[in-house]
Amino acid sequence: MNYIYIPYTVQAWKDDVCLFETDCELKVSYDLPDGRSGVIDWDVTGFFFDDKKDGKRVYTEIFPHEPLFHVLKKDLDTEWIDTTLRETLADHGEVDLYPAPAYA
Repeated sequence: MNYIYIPYTVQAWKDDVCLFETDCELKVSYDLPDGRSGVIDWDVTGFFFDDKKDGKRVYTEIFPHEPLFHVLKKDLDTEWIDTTLRETLADHGEVDLYPAPAYA
């Protein structure tokens, strides 16, 4: 499976209250099981954050085995991610911008 980083503003919610909102990059793993015109099989596999501490840049990644991962993942805008992933991969020539129609 390939992966790509997509800039994203992630939020953590409890009930109807936004606990926090911050910028990060989503690590999105993807596969093209039906080729470049098919549906993209993808999943968010990490949240990548950076900040400054004592004047130096620091980086951290939240992995699927960490409890915070599931808090962040449950409120993702999957439609936006799907569209952004297809547009980004199309810009790089990996997929067609418009998928082939599905026939029943």
